[in-house]
Amino acid sequence: MGGKVEYRKLSNRQRSILKKELFDTFKKLGIGDESALLLYDLLMRSEVIMLSRRILIARELFKGHTREYIKNKLRVGLDTIRSVDSWLEVRFPDYHQIISPLFEKNNKKNIKITDLPKTISPMKKKLLSALLKIE
Repeated sequence: MGGKVEYRKLSNRQRSILKKELFDTFKKLGIGDESALLLYDLLMRSEVIMLSRRILIARELFKGHTREYIKNKLRVGLDTIRSVDSWLEVRFPDYHQIISPLFEKNNKKNIKITDLPKTISPMKKKLLSALLKIE
């Protein structure tokens, strides 16, 4: 299971969900509708899928889910999960000890931006807000 996903093999519903995921993330980052559409148009369909799935992987990692759980839930490869995990460790050092426990405390439900430690910079909070869909 996992691996590459071909755009043509996705249902219209799956395509719509992935596209919406990317647009929602763009909006949370402060990118307007027209700019988001331009970015979307510049991306190949496979890139839209890749970016959307990585966003979903990051969200699950932040929530403290295991790699095996993520692999089965999102049908992605362990190498992709490791890659996203490595990126998160660079951007948010020790996120496993800082952010994931917030989700544990709230039974894996969304947290609020005000729940994040004050030591996290405003720019990183904005990125976290976009990735995690938090206010």
